[in-house]
Amino acid sequence: MGIYLRDIIPFRFMIDETMPQHGFLFADSKGPWSTERLTKVLTRETGARLGFRMTVQEYRHIAIAIDRKFIRGTSAEMDEDEEDEDDIHDLMAAHSTKLADARYARMGGLTRSLTPESISIFRTISDRWQRWYKLESRRSQERSTGTAMKTEGIIEDEVGAEREMKGALQKMYGQSAEFKTEQQKEAVLKTVMGVNQLFIILPTGQGKSLTFMIPAMLQVARTTVVITPLVALAQDMCQRCRAADIDTIIYGTHKVRQATIVIIVTESAVTASGMQFITDIHLAGRLDRIVFDECHKLFQDRNFRPKLVGLKNICMAMQLLFLTATFPPSMLEQYKDAMVLKDPQFIRIAGHKLRTRYNIKCLESNMFKKLVGEELERALVKCEGTEKVLVFCRSRNDCEAWARRWECDYYHSEATGKSEILQRWTSGLLFATGSLGAGVDIMNIRTILHLGIPYGMIEFDQEVGRGGRSGELVESLVLLSEEEMTKVRSARVEVLSRDDSAIYEYLRTEECRRSGMSRYLNGEEYDGDCESLLGELCDNCVESLGNTVVGKRRIIEDEGNVRRVKRRLDYQRRENEVKEASMEEERRVQHTMDVVEYLQDICSICWLRDGVEVDEHEGKNCPDLKRVLGMKYSEFRGQHMRFESYSCCFRCGLPQELCGNVERGNCDRIDVIFPVVVMSWFCRRQVGLDLTLELLGDGRDFTNVEEYIQWVMKSEICFGRKGHNGFKVFEGIVRDRVI
Repeated sequence: MGIYLRDIIPFRFMIDETMPQHGFLFADSKGPWSTERLTKVLTRETGARLGFRMTVQEYRHIAIAIDRKFIRGTSAEMDEDEEDEDDIHDLMAAHSTKLADARYARMGGLTRSLTPESISIFRTISDRWQRWYKLESRRSQERSTGTAMKTEGIIEDEVGAEREMKGALQKMYGQSAEFKTEQQKEAVLKTVMGVNQLFIILPTGQGKSLTFMIPAMLQVARTTVVITPLVALAQDMCQRCRAADIDTIIYGTHKVRQATIVIIVTESAVTASGMQFITDIHLAGRLDRIVFDECHKLFQDRNFRPKLVGLKNICMAMQLLFLTATFPPSMLEQYKDAMVLKDPQFIRIAGHKLRTRYNIKCLESNMFKKLVGEELERALVKCEGTEKVLVFCRSRNDCEAWARRWECDYYHSEATGKSEILQRWTSGLLFATGSLGAGVDIMNIRTILHLGIPYGMIEFDQEVGRGGRSGELVESLVLLSEEEMTKVRSARVEVLSRDDSAIYEYLRTEECRRSGMSRYLNGEEYDGDCESLLGELCDNCVESLGNTVVGKRRIIEDEGNVRRVKRRLDYQRRENEVKEASMEEERRVQHTMDVVEYLQDICSICWLRDGVEVDEHEGKNCPDLKRVLGMKYSEFRGQHMRFESYSCCFRCGLPQELCGNVERGNCDRIDVIFPVVVMSWFCRRQVGLDLTLELLGDGRDFTNVEEYIQWVMKSEICFGRKGHNGFKVFEGIVRDRVI
């Protein structure tokens, strides 16, 4: 640089006097480049030539670190007198040594407080202690193993790997546990043995998560980083890993620490702090692998495409896994370019969803909401117990509006308490957006409805995959307005993306809906229709195959389902009727008890005859009762009223269960029931009780009061309790009377 400033610039000026005399390497006729221009050129060139984009600020740190390590070296020691003097190297860089030590070329992560020089010196001292303890030194270990750090978390012996896998699987699910499929077992084995750039494409419910959970349970396991696109997925995955007794944290929601599985949401992974966290684990020799969960969303979902650049930079020299249930072969080349993948390997099971019935309905636009409501009612009627109906809407506003209309919960990316929402959803209806469309395990979803055109075939397939987690039958129904169907039918395929083209073809085809879907999602070699795949028939196949064996079988199944639903509704109706009758009986009993308490302080006879409150005498001492009986009530009771055993409390006349004080022998109520019942015979015409007594007496025609009293005193079941006919009469008298 000194020669350049002293000789080169003056020499060039001698040749060309118009050349500006300045010492800037990057300049033109207008003067030195601005920092903005220099940064733009630097990031462009370093990205193309070095593989990462370097800014001017980063260059300052790197240049000083290079100077310290390779130019001035770390062996020179300063005398005590020179400690306060500035190093000539720092002065040439236009800053003091104190400022350089404090700000430039600092180490990130766990060693952020150390300078490169101190780390180098500490390493040397550590090696000396190792030799003194007669331990294998770092250098000799590196020379002898070479790749020990890269393979520490890998089992290279296939037999040993399978044995370890089996043990981990049985620890999770019991001694009889087996892998669901050979492909699942192969995926776990290849992960354990360190196969890199591995795509694992297994249908919903086939256990993709085990491909990193089981390796994380092995003795050689270090840290697995799982990058997932959605918070809900991260929370669900964390719960499942912890349930398997795997030390797991979610980056950003738990205290940052070392863990066996670290789950990072995509937005956090591409931040500077997130990338530094992953880099620190890698530099510490703790990182086994990076797993990209629901990897199709990174490329397909427009919200995640900008993050691909950042995720590409995370792909370090180690095992990379890509998990998804939906990965069209047509997407591979673009995905490889975006993630800089060379020779990825694939484990795939074609996802046909054979237990799903695909249906499309076009509804009148001016009655769309009403007709959607009828479809929802039909779907809910088919649900039993904890079965559920999930409805996908195209926007958050639509999602909330429909939820308000049906007085149920909604789920979208901005909803508060998403975990609590899913916990509350034990049956019935839930409205959601695509935020619930991937990965989250929810059992017993009976029907998946889409209101409007789905956002592409991949997202549609993922959302339908929320149902049938345990292999149960699932109804998929897309409801379109007339305007939407017109848009679908008139759309030009050549201007659509492949994914949109696939969903539009699915919606408007008159052939088997499953066939075109399978070709796009699984590849031409996995093509098949409902009949050839022995799957549930789509609506088009039901119509075209109605007279075939398969079609007739579907018709028989549908008719059987209709009968089953009818029987269940009949049972439910009967159950509700019995429940309502029981509740009505209890309301009548409570009303009767309230009247009994009300009559404790007034004359029950005056209340019965005239509807007045007289508190000067009790009902049994009422002059009107004595007049019609021709004797005192107490004398009439002793001569004519014979109580049957256990029919009532002999003091207050209530059935023993209602009295509550019979066994203790301390009933303090006044008898208001029998005086009213006796008096009702004499004043039945006056107060309009003729019909009531006839009905309560089952049409009996009593010739005198003695016959009536004999019937009144007989035991009878009253509202499910042992009582007497007199209580039935009393309840009938007071049933419609307001107190």
